[in-house]
Parts: sequence; structure tokens; C-alpha cells
Amino acid sequence: MKKMGRVSSLVLAGCMAAGLVGCGGGGSAATTAADAKTEMAATTGAPTESTQSPAAAAQPSTDEKVVTVMTITPPDDKYWKMLEDQKALFEKMNPGYVLEFTTGTMSMEDGTLVTMLNSGVNLPDVINFSTGPSRVGPLAASGNIRALDDLYEKYGWTEKLTPAALDLTTHIDGKLYEVPDTIDSIACYYNTEIFKELGLEVPTTWEEFLNICEKTKEAGYDPIALGAREGYSSGWFFGNLLQSTGGTEASRKLIAGETKWTEAPASTTLATLADFVGKGYISETSLTYNQSDALYSFLNGKAAMHFIGSWVISSIYDSGMEDKISSFPLPSQVGDPAYVTSGIGKSFAIPSGITDTTGAELWMNFTMTPEYAELMGQQDAGSICTSKAFSEVKVKTELLQTSKDMIAEGAGRNPSAFIPTDTKNAYFQNIQGILAGIVTAEEAGQNIQDGQDKDLQAGMY
Repeated sequence: MKKMGRVSSLVLAGCMAAGLVGCGGGGSAATTAADAKTEMAATTGAPTESTQSPAAAAQPSTDEKVVTVMTITPPDDKYWKMLEDQKALFEKMNPGYVLEFTTGTMSMEDGTLVTMLNSGVNLPDVINFSTGPSRVGPLAASGNIRALDDLYEKYGWTEKLTPAALDLTTHIDGKLYEVPDTIDSIACYYNTEIFKELGLEVPTTWEEFLNICEKTKEAGYDPIALGAREGYSSGWFFGNLLQSTGGTEASRKLIAGETKWTEAPASTTLATLADFVGKGYISETSLTYNQSDALYSFLNGKAAMHFIGSWVISSIYDSGMEDKISSFPLPSQVGDPAYVTSGIGKSFAIPSGITDTTGAELWMNFTMTPEYAELMGQQDAGSICTSKAFSEVKVKTELLQTSKDMIAEGAGRNPSAFIPTDTKNAYFQNIQGILAGIVTAEEAGQNIQDGQDKDLQAGMY
């Protein structure tokens, strides 16, 4: 792993702000400062190392202790600025310590994170990675990350985190291996100009939502933009559809493996998805679009709605569409409150190879302070932090405040963040099959159930 300098640096590596995992290249899990800044400068006009101030470029003195946090390869310069602001505040609040960020692929799926942790070489004090039981579980089981229950007790973290964040945090054999960093708020983003043009209001009933789909289609718009070439994007939409169809408790039982994908609410949700395809509510381009394509279509006014998380807010501001975009939770069909879907977006964990955890403890405790909460509330990025302190902050942007308010009302679960590997693979593949018209809803339910059965037999639930 290669460290960045005192000022955090990044690669604009082709992933959108909606990316859930870091975008790494080659065989390295981290990016060097020089390469990162050179590429950022060439792509965005950001300053290179030579244009940084001498104070920013200075190396730590021998008396200063370095804390390294490995995080995703940032998708844009707003994320870069956020890391720089975090660094400055941490060092101000912790004299004698220097914070260094390293960046790279933080994905379990491509194997690079596991390889880095297994190597035991140049380990960061903290990893900040895309989380969920299917990621935290294997890292804990393999001994790559350490249990944190003693630190939760030492610092009172349970009292510092929101109940919603604690509810979504993964427990492995009764132990906690992660500290939640951000929480997702996945909702229906809509073009307010298109709604105004067609005389449409934010729906409060399922029938009103269906009317919006019909009216926008008749007007020549794609009702829903979907980048189904990448499974996770279609999963964001399906998760909201499941929450609407089944309600919070029934959806949780399904995601936990307690009910079957061949039964309601899964079967009815799959049937609704097939019905949407048949009625043309989902664009015919959905299978050729990746997430970036779908977002581009939405932000350029071709599609009326797009299901995505609050991380998209940065892209909305970059496109100059902040006054023409808002969001709402999908209305319930079973009398439940209208909830967004959610999961822990990213979490912190400590590699088991770190023997002195002082720096890691300082960093994770820092992320729950009121000062950190105020800092994060003033960012242009769409990060919803998990601390109680952040829940009390009035954030800078109206779009993020809306997302923050919706998640505070309550949330369902995003299946993609919770279901194990075989279930998840079948889930993504069969959603794509329904969208392509090559798999029926009934066949999809059985195929996903087969994946769930494998995971149940393997003890993955």
C-alpha cells in the first residue's frame, strides 16, 4: 500500500459519485500521491503537487504520529475537498497526530481489499469500505478485521450513534466489527420541471405513482431511468418496489432469509417489475445503460424519475440541476409509512494486523464528535453521517436535508446490502432477465430462491 502525502489526493477513475465501491487499477490497493494528483489535474484542472502550498506538502516531523485511513478512490473534487477538511480538523483536535489518507479499491468483490489485508504489509490503521453483511462477515470470519466491542464500550459509541445506524450495523456471532460511517437514503429522485409541465404532484398513494408513470410516458419521457447493465443500479429500484409492495417487516424477513422469494411480497414485487416492463414504464435502454448512462439520461431531462441514493447529490450540483431535482419515498401499497430504503453505505474497521490501535481509535471517535458533524453538514457531497451529533445539524444543501429528513422518518432495507453472495448473484441476474423479457416473474422467484437455499445451507444468513 502506498501512502498519500499530508494533503489527501485522489484519482478521478471513471466512477460516478454514485459508485458504491472504489475504482482501483492494476494490482495495487492504493494510489500514490503523485499519480493521483497528476491524473486529477489532467482531468479536472485540480492543482498538482507542485502547486500545493509548502505547508500542505510538508512531511510529518519525527515527533508527530501518523494515522492512516484507507478510503475509496474519490469520484470528484468535492470528495477530495471533504477529505482535506477532515484532515485539517482532525489534526487541529488531535495535536501531535498527522492524518494521511490512502485511496484505492475498497471492494470485496474484486479481491484487492482482501489481498491487501492478507498481506499484512503496510496496513492502514483504519479501512473505510462499502459494507453490509456479505462483506463484513467474510472479513471477520477470515480474521482480517478485529472485533470492536471493547472500543464501543470504552468510548460509549452505542450512545453516540443513531438507532437507525445501529439497527443496520452487522453483528457477526454477536460481535461488532464495524463502526458505521455513512447511511444510505435511496429514494425516487424526480425532475420537478417535468412534473410541473404535466401538472403532477409528489405521489402519496400507489395509484398516484402509477398515474405519474403513465402521464410521463404519454408525454414522451422515460418514466424511470434505470442502468440495469450493472446489477446494483436495478437493485436500488427493486428494493424500493419491495418496500412499497411488502412493507417494512415483511421485506426484512425476506432479506433475512426467513421467507421465500417464491412467495409474497417477493413474488408480487417481481410481478410488478414485469408489469412495469410490459407497460413501458422502464426505458427500453435500461439493459444497455450502465449507471452513469441512466444518471446522464435523468439529469438531461430525458427521464422523469431515477431511483438512487443521496450520494448522487454531488453530481446533481455539478450538473447545475439542483433547482430542478427533488426526491420522495415510494408510497406504500400496504398501509405502511412511505419509507426510503437504506443500508450502511460505508463503515470503518481496523485490520487485525494493527497492534497499536490508538490512532484508529482517535479517528473513529473523532467521526462522532459535534465538530465533525458540523464540518460534514457543510459539505456539497451527499454523505449522511451516522452520529447523533450529525442528526442535529442543519446541512448546507436542501437536497441533502431532504434525504436526511426522509431517513429520520424510518427506512426499509436495500436488499443488495444485506443478502449473501449466491442470493445476490441470482437476484441481480434475474432482475435483468425480467427487464430483458427472457425470464418470467415466477421463474425469477424460483431462481433467486435457489440461491437463497444455497446460502442458507452454507450458513450465510
